[in-house]
Amino acid sequence: MARENLEKRRALRWHVSAFLIVNIAMVLLWLVTTGPSGTSWPVYLLIAWGIGLTFHVLSTRDHDPTAEEIESEARRIAERARGANRRARRTPPEPPHAPLGIRSGVGRRTPPPRRQGCLRQTET
Repeated sequence: MARENLEKRRALRWHVSAFLIVNIAMVLLWLVTTGPSGTSWPVYLLIAWGIGLTFHVLSTRDHDPTAEEIESEARRIAERARGANRRARRTPPEPPHAPLGIRSGVGRRTPPPRRQGCLRQTET
């Protein structure tokens, strides 16, 4: 658990670093090429990537589950296990598999039978 949190934080640091470096470079490129008088296209990049970064930050925040959330998750897991047990009892056992190299032919497409004598041969 602690290792996962550290890995998530490291990934977040890389994401924030990439966000800052790329967006600063894009703003500088915009200033050099068109300047403040032109269309401020880096704003679209900042907004789009900022939304993704916001979700990344929210996903890495430490969240201590409440007792109610723990009980709800335990109930959901127990219900899923009960449902899997019921389905396992209802399904018939699988037939044994054929040995290697032997196929049953089920599902294989067979070519149509050849017609004999359809083409007239001419004698020369």
